[in-house]
Amino acid sequence: MISPVGKRNYDAMQMLFQRRQSGGLNFATHYTFANARTMAVAGWDPSILEWGDTNTYDIRHHWVGIVGYELPWGQGLQGISHGFLAGWRVNVVANYSSGPAFTISNSAARTNTGGGDRPNQIGDPNLPAGERTLQRWFNTSAFELQPQFTAGNVEPGSMHGPSIRRLDFNMSKLLRTGGSRTIELRLEVYNVTNTANFLPPGAAFGSSDFGVISQQGNYIPRQMQFALKYLF
Repeated sequence: MISPVGKRNYDAMQMLFQRRQSGGLNFATHYTFANARTMAVAGWDPSILEWGDTNTYDIRHHWVGIVGYELPWGQGLQGISHGFLAGWRVNVVANYSSGPAFTISNSAARTNTGGGDRPNQIGDPNLPAGERTLQRWFNTSAFELQPQFTAGNVEPGSMHGPSIRRLDFNMSKLLRTGGSRTIELRLEVYNVTNTANFLPPGAAFGSSDFGVISQQGNYIPRQMQFALKYLF
């Protein structure tokens, strides 16, 4: 409480590929493989420091793909027709990340030291992808209460939540009205596929929502917006 204790490490490998604009098309993608680890005081004994994957911040895989294309419409036109049909640009952004780490804990501590603790792990808690549901994201039978007045063997940050997937789209055009005056038209669609993304499941062993996913957090459903911007 009166001195800094513990540390946090983040290690990552990043790969980036870009194709600069050619024929109206540009492309960029990057991938990150990472591991965030924290050494912190155990909840049941301030003399114990333990390492574990960092809750929320340990996201192993993150991929982004960006494609931009200037549509060839109206290139051979003149006058007003060219002004309205030519110069439209489309951008598509795809995002994928694996789920963040979270820690299994006891809903009621058993060490009787005034801090929280964790149960024992007695099996593999990870379910095959085809068996995961919102009501049972992991194998809840893989955990059991540890003996009274002892600490369980579950490691901090040993579980990971559901992956996050999102596809965004926008179309835009600049209309020059003379001098430095410009009108920008935009259509933006977020989460085009309306994919549902969720927070990690309930992680308190012994609670009614243990292993149950019930929250979406700030992840948005499909949203559309139109914009008209005048620059001068």
